[in-house]
Amino acid sequence: MNANNTDGMAAIAVTLVDAPGVEDAVQMGDVYSMLIKHFCQRSDPQQAYQYYEKMQRKKIQALKYLDAKLIEDMHRSMGLPMPNEKKAAQNNDDMIEEDIPEDF
Repeated sequence: MNANNTDGMAAIAVTLVDAPGVEDAVQMGDVYSMLIKHFCQRSDPQQAYQYYEKMQRKKIQALKYLDAKLIEDMHRSMGLPMPNEKKAAQNNDDMIEEDIPEDF
């Protein structure tokens, strides 16, 4: 497949999203993020958002795979409120858990 054939890549990724047992072979966050980026670049935020919603339903943390600005831009272009995911990630970053040995 040609590296510039993003439509072909998207067609394969769409097939992977619905394939049974594919999670054993492929990180689905990577597949969803490729699709979301593809449709955002194609100026199709509705299609991108559909895959974002699927990603959320599968409990895949989007911020591990997508830039926060892309997520915000997608929501803004759809006229939707900003996701709470960013706030949750910031709250998790504030909490640092560390085991410190007490052998002095």
